Amino acid sequence: LCERGFVVCSMDYQLQNDVITDVKATCRTNATFADMLRDVDLMVAHLKTFLTSVGVRPKKIAIGGGSAGAHLSALYACDQANPGVLALGLRHDIPIGFELDVIGPMNLMSDGMRESVLEVTTAFAKTGRVPDGVEARFVTLLGWLTGTDAYADAREKGVKAVLSTLYKWSPLALVTPETPPFVLAYNKLHPFSCTDGLVETSNCTDMKEALEKVGVECASRFCWFRAHGQFNDWQLDWIAETCADYARRFL
Repeated sequence: LCERGFVVCSMDYQLQNDVITDVKATCRTNATFADMLRDVDLMVAHLKTFLTSVGVRPKKIAIGGGSAGAHLSALYACDQANPGVLALGLRHDIPIGFELDVIGPMNLMSDGMRESVLEVTTAFAKTGRVPDGVEARFVTLLGWLTGTDAYADAREKGVKAVLSTLYKWSPLALVTPETPPFVLAYNKLHPFSCTDGLVETSNCTDMKEALEKVGVECASRFCWFRAHGQFNDWQLDWIAETCADYARRFL
């Protein structure tokens, strides 16, 4: 991206220290999506001052990330156009011209995630005990990230309440005709695969469909025979060239 004339700034944000073991990571006990989005908002506000000090005065910026960072940056970009859903009062000091989403879990209610959530929370609602296993830990993490108690909600309000919360924190739930354009770069383990080994490919296709349904421009491409986080030069060139094209038209 730098070779194509972009000024690139990399930001950090709080992480869940219960699941992150890197001691260098910025962590706190219960950092939620809301906390992380406020970190992003503070960094964008800082950029407004910092970039001016180095002679860069953008009217708009692009924002993006990979994997969890892609989910977070997409939430931030979508909140700009539809702030009433998350209602966090984010300032968005520099408008977002477009979003680069690289292998992000854009839909917390994709088929695989929905099945896991339903299985675990239904079992809890019947027995009152949190099941063992990866799926249960996954549901607990989603509860932390959304600032809710998934198990208490399942018991007191029903499983639909849990699903509603997860959908709310999915970028595709925030899409409106004013949402910034998206560049979606995803992987497949093989041409007929529905996953990159971690993130379901439906996260890309569902987001693309949601954007196009309301008339928002979206470019997308899958890189075959690559697992989560792996890209070849062809895919990286496509990402950079597409971002350059979007920059000319939307920044």
